[in-house]
This record gives sequence, C-alpha cells and structure tokens, in this order.
Amino acid sequence: MWAYQAAYFPSGLVDCLAGIGTGDADAFTNAANSYVTGVLRTIIQALSAAYSPALDCYIRASHLKWHPLASELQVQGAWASKINALDDEYFLGLLQPYLTRVLDNRPCHWLKIYASKMPSGEFIGDCLLNNEPWAAGLALLAQEVAT
Repeated sequence: MWAYQAAYFPSGLVDCLAGIGTGDADAFTNAANSYVTGVLRTIIQALSAAYSPALDCYIRASHLKWHPLASELQVQGAWASKINALDDEYFLGLLQPYLTRVLDNRPCHWLKIYASKMPSGEFIGDCLLNNEPWAAGLALLAQEVAT
C-alpha cells in the first residue's frame, strides 16, 4: 500500500503487509483493516499534528526537535491474547536513540517495524526508514526479539 502527501512525504509511504485469513476475502479484509487501523490512522494523526510528547527528542545533525508518533501495535499469534498488556511505543523507544543520529531535517520521517519470532526461534523482521532498509535498526530488533 502507498500513501502520498506532497509537502510531508513526496516520495510516498510504502507499507507491504499480508492478510491472514481462512479464505481470500477474509485475508483481504484483515489486510485492509491492518492498514487502516495502523498506517492510515497514524498518517492522519501525524498530519493533524498529534504526537507523543514523552517521545520527543532532538535530531543530532540539525538540533531540531522531533515529535514522534507511534501507531497502534499490531500483533498476531500468541501475542494476540496479550495485546492489552503491550506498549505501543516500545519498539520506537528502543530505536529512538539510534534514530536521532540518522534523521535529517525533513518534515516527516517514516519508520516501519516488523518483528517476528517463529516457534523455531528464527527471527523474521523488517526495519525500514523512509522506505529504505535500515540495517542497524533491524539488528537492534533482532537482538531484542532474541530475549
């Protein structure tokens, strides 16, 4: 899925996600719901100047204050039964000290995080910063998920 806004994200915000369901219609509905409740809702909140003051920080290269906004955490598998006990901002908080070193003075940055630990212990993840793979962020996610 792709979202575009000329002033804030002229290159667009890309989100690749999979819908899981008992059939095609169910899977498509789940994927659309995931996009609307996660990505789209967060874009609308950001364009409305909403943010999480507790996550405010300074971008080191420019000394500009960054006002992050985390989307609702989306979970699957065994975590689904624990959703109310989880912190939506946890992974952003984990990566934030490293993000402040690599962000520039663009008016909007996009961070996509996907972290999964399979029953075999294998880590599967994505960490995209402004639609580009961010290897350092992915390594930090892999370390955290291993614990």
